Amino acid sequence: MAAGDEQGIVAFPPNLEGAPETRSLDIVQPPADPQVVAKGGRALVVDLGANHHRVELGRGHSFQIHAHQPGEAGAAGFNHSQISKVVNDAANIGVEKHHFLAGADLEVLGQRHSKTKHPTAACQSRIHGAAGKKHSSRVIPSRPLAYPVFTMVAMTPVSRTLLLLCGAVLPLAADFVPPAEGPLPFRRDKLPLDADTLGMLSRQLGRLAAASPAESPDELRTLAQATALALAIHPDNQDARKLIDQLRSGEKPTAPTQEIPPHRAWQVLGWLEQPEAGADGQALAACLGDVLAKTDRQHPQAGPRRDAGEQGAWADWVADVAAFAPQEEKTEPLVETDGEASMEEEEKEPEATATLALQDLELEMPLWYHDNQRQQMVLGMVATKMHARIRAEEEGVDLGGPTFRVLGEGLTDRLSPSLREVENALAHRHNALPEGLQFTVNLGNLHYPVAPNGQALSATAALLAESALSGKTPTASVLAVVGDAGKLELAPRFWQTLRAMSALPGGTRLILPDQAADYLTALVVLDDAAFFMKNEILLAKNVEELWDLAIATPDPEVADALKRFAEIHKVGQDKPLGTFVAHPTTQQRLREVVALMPEHASARLLALQGSGSRPRFLQRPILAREIRAALEPLGHLNGPNPQALKPKQLEALREKTREKLDGLARYIDIRDRELHKAAVDVTDNVRTLIRMMSKKDPDFQFGQMERQAAALKNAQYSYTQAMQELTAAAGDAEEAPRGPVLNGN
Repeated sequence: MAAGDEQGIVAFPPNLEGAPETRSLDIVQPPADPQVVAKGGRALVVDLGANHHRVELGRGHSFQIHAHQPGEAGAAGFNHSQISKVVNDAANIGVEKHHFLAGADLEVLGQRHSKTKHPTAACQSRIHGAAGKKHSSRVIPSRPLAYPVFTMVAMTPVSRTLLLLCGAVLPLAADFVPPAEGPLPFRRDKLPLDADTLGMLSRQLGRLAAASPAESPDELRTLAQATALALAIHPDNQDARKLIDQLRSGEKPTAPTQEIPPHRAWQVLGWLEQPEAGADGQALAACLGDVLAKTDRQHPQAGPRRDAGEQGAWADWVADVAAFAPQEEKTEPLVETDGEASMEEEEKEPEATATLALQDLELEMPLWYHDNQRQQMVLGMVATKMHARIRAEEEGVDLGGPTFRVLGEGLTDRLSPSLREVENALAHRHNALPEGLQFTVNLGNLHYPVAPNGQALSATAALLAESALSGKTPTASVLAVVGDAGKLELAPRFWQTLRAMSALPGGTRLILPDQAADYLTALVVLDDAAFFMKNEILLAKNVEELWDLAIATPDPEVADALKRFAEIHKVGQDKPLGTFVAHPTTQQRLREVVALMPEHASARLLALQGSGSRPRFLQRPILAREIRAALEPLGHLNGPNPQALKPKQLEALREKTREKLDGLARYIDIRDRELHKAAVDVTDNVRTLIRMMSKKDPDFQFGQMERQAAALKNAQYSYTQAMQELTAAAGDAEEAPRGPVLNGN
């Protein structure tokens, strides 16, 4: 029945059970039957009115409990919440009035009020007095978390003084230590998950973190782990970055407005723990299990995982729990000036003095240089030295850093484009480098020849500089140029350098740009796969990968791959290459190395050599380079004094060229035979010239000279035309041979 001052009709309770009769004399009377008390979602609901506008509360709540305890007499049902969402907010504690909308405020779907800092769950109970009296309400907490909250609208000087006296000494709150960018225990590109799953998992981790407490050092470290993992698998997760900024500034995390069922994250975890997920997947699983065990504590697997301790590799990525603990107590001043509390000035932390781990380093690199004894350019492994230092501050001089200096007249300026890219890459890798950092590079007694080597010194300088900072000596040499944004590019005359390296003793672990893949395959076509047994060849895309492969401690999979290849090399170095690499056991082991480390070129190409399906023909650009290299000895025809050539000398050059051309014939596709034919025509014209030079006719000496001049002109023309066609096919006009002939023999 409706009371006299009610505007609407009060419906029966949703359980359709009778309520005790209201009597003004009996203040307390137990109900005859259980009375329904609705339990809200997570917001604290306070109902101060009886009007429900014909809306039953039972439709908005998915779960209700019955109150069997004696209570104050009342005749109305608990069907409508006139006022709800009493929340704890740092700026304002308010009571919001609203009319019931199913699912809007009761958080049936698990949503929270945007201002809620400490969400609590409560049951609402309406107390109805006698007819004609207004109804009041009270809040009955269902858990101890539903505590009363007070708000301070204004503070008088007296109250402020009392507050200062009561809390003069406040413990310093635990600080949040943001996670670092790495080192990560897994590589994102090797995770057995698609982009959508990684995005879902990252968002789930961010929301679990936002819903977790952030008070104790353990809780703060858990949030650091969750956000670090969320960004590691999905760097574009802006919610995780915002959460880190909130925690860094001392704010408590804002509760998420939407949720993804946590069981999906546990399902992903179960898959990642399988052997089929690989080493990177299992490394992610170890970290993910640590986070889920702390953020989703109600899951059946959470307890055993917490008891087992952390399994993930968090070192140097997320700080230890001790870093999140308060270090000291902070004393607030008791004296006020001009009505405001005085503040202690923050002490400036002393700047860390950066030091170099190593100062003097040395590393061999493939280099073209002039051999004074042979009077020609040759390729060799030349020791490159570096001295690192931090220059002292000088008045009026901007030290900056880092900077490179190459000993030799004008070399620093000529190599500055690529060395500047190395400087940028170092600054990006180490975030902040000491001012005045300088690296001095030299080749000992040799002067670095820029013409044949170009900017190739830059990659070796990058390895040495990183070693000086990290304290780890390089485990490999490099043949590359550091280009824009740290990308590794091919060194000048790369194919000619690669061919010349085959004649060197070997025994080198060499890192090349990933652009070298086609050139390396061509060595297999030319039956030079032994190069990959003598030297361990690895590929890298940029200077970061170069550093990781040659200096930094490699990933477990990379370390395993290098170890496996070393075992293959040890067993096969004294055996015939063709038979050894074709053996099924060797083929299986080589494929295992490639599976662990796709950038291991030696393993991949040795497996190709023994597979029985290796390519037969050279690609056109590489074929053009091979033919051009065969013709280069005949370049003396266009020299400053071709008439000085002796027939025997010219014949020796022609025979050498023709022998190389004949050897290339079986590697040429039918579509590229015109390149080979043009080169053969050059040798034929040279042979005609040699015959003319060998003839002696005293009676017709003048006519003989004319015929010799015509033969020379014809040979020169055919040579020039062939070289131009070959350079166009090779696509390296800027690297076409000029000046002295390079000799790799």
